[in-house]
Amino acid sequence: MTNPLFNAMKECNNSTTTTNGMSACRSTLSALLDLFSGGAALRKTPADVPQAVRAAYREDKLGTLRCLFYLRDIRGNGGQGEREVFRAGIRTVAELDTELFLRSGIIRHIPDYGRWDDLFALFGVSAALDSAIVSLVAEQLKADQATLAEQGRKAAISLLAKWMPSCNTSSAATRALARRLYRALDLSEKQYRQTLVALRRQIDVLETRLTRRDYTFSYSAVPSNAGVKYRKAFMKNDGERYRAYVESLHKSLIVENYVVEEAEPKVNVRTLYPYDIMNKCRENASELELLQLDNMWRSLPDYFGEAAGANWLAVVDVSGSMFSGGNPSPVDVAMSLGLYVAERNTGIFKDKLITFSAEPSLVEVDPAWPLQQKVEYMLGMDWGMNTNLEAVFDLVLRSAVQAHLPAEQMPRCIIIISDMQFDYCVQGAGNPTACQMIAQRYAAAGYTMPRLVFWNAARCNYGNVPVTRDAQGTTLIGGCKPGMFEQILSDKTPEHFMLSVLNSDRYQPITLAS
Repeated sequence: MTNPLFNAMKECNNSTTTTNGMSACRSTLSALLDLFSGGAALRKTPADVPQAVRAAYREDKLGTLRCLFYLRDIRGNGGQGEREVFRAGIRTVAELDTELFLRSGIIRHIPDYGRWDDLFALFGVSAALDSAIVSLVAEQLKADQATLAEQGRKAAISLLAKWMPSCNTSSAATRALARRLYRALDLSEKQYRQTLVALRRQIDVLETRLTRRDYTFSYSAVPSNAGVKYRKAFMKNDGERYRAYVESLHKSLIVENYVVEEAEPKVNVRTLYPYDIMNKCRENASELELLQLDNMWRSLPDYFGEAAGANWLAVVDVSGSMFSGGNPSPVDVAMSLGLYVAERNTGIFKDKLITFSAEPSLVEVDPAWPLQQKVEYMLGMDWGMNTNLEAVFDLVLRSAVQAHLPAEQMPRCIIIISDMQFDYCVQGAGNPTACQMIAQRYAAAGYTMPRLVFWNAARCNYGNVPVTRDAQGTTLIGGCKPGMFEQILSDKTPEHFMLSVLNSDRYQPITLAS
């Protein structure tokens, strides 16, 4: 039963300020929405995950489970790929409600949205759950062995063996986990090793080939993260063949009707974040590395779909606080998402964005530039210690009024990518929130406020949000991966957007039914 007085007191007690003095909210007034929009910000502080998950679980059990799978999802359109947040969160749910967790069969879905080794983070919650995990692993191992025996080298098997712990690794914790598993599977250490060797050979694990200095594999088949991680090894140990692949791939991406003599080269980037690619351009990269990073950037999936034609405008925070906070830094995330939005939408703001700190800067990138040049150009804009969002909208609206722009030439959706620590407003009465300030500016200029997307690129400000759950015309999202643009345009409030994601077909398999 809802309590109107209690809810009113929560709203009255929900005010706070950003670190730079602008009015903000402590919470969206929904613990589940706090987790959905801010969960990625807990990546660097996994010890804070259980408290956030417990609060969300009290509010909505199924929603919390689906939210955790959304945060972990590395393959879906818009899933965030947050491994440590998911592992801490799913363990918290298992500890809170072990019987329901087991009865629902949730563990079967974990490898589909993440990796098989995510399961091992649940060891120790209960003997029954340990047994269920071992049974699931044993079932898949037997299925993979049977498929391999029946189909030989043509067999398509799971990636379980790739993520099983090895007995001879340098990590004592991993060796201990391997011992625990092979004993639970009723295998000797030798049998366990032989099983993994045979299955990994079939999976064709790249790391095994690199250890043997076997470079006979196809570069077009290299997995997403491995392509970034091992690029220097490729150049050092297989330079001639790797260069030929990179250059052929580049021509196929930029030259219309380019014809290759053999199979068309490709690069796998489906599970990469845009920042994975962009921030490598800021390192001491060789000419060949930069060419391949440009290939990867150009090959990123199209997450816009039918929403590409809307007038999207990215507003990217490049203030001083964005350059701290670990690897990736918030500015890596913000610039990569901002450039992705600018380049991949097809509306009138294509290839255009705004960066801001003390003052806003207009950025127009040439699509023909290589990625490194685009990054250097963006970093060359003015930046300082301020986070003056107010100045951005003063510029946008002053320019529109002076040019007598019709409404259809204004942005339909503005994506503000920031750590959300905006400056205190210097114009007008009081100290409005970011959303209130923007609404006031649009009303004064005679325009309808566009949809506002507040995209949290920070890693440490869980508990400080610009709007609450029912703020009309706004969306709250966080993390490093673009996506769900069609849903952003169609949903009315932050809560509606969250529910449309969590109740989408992608997360329907996650249920509490036995």
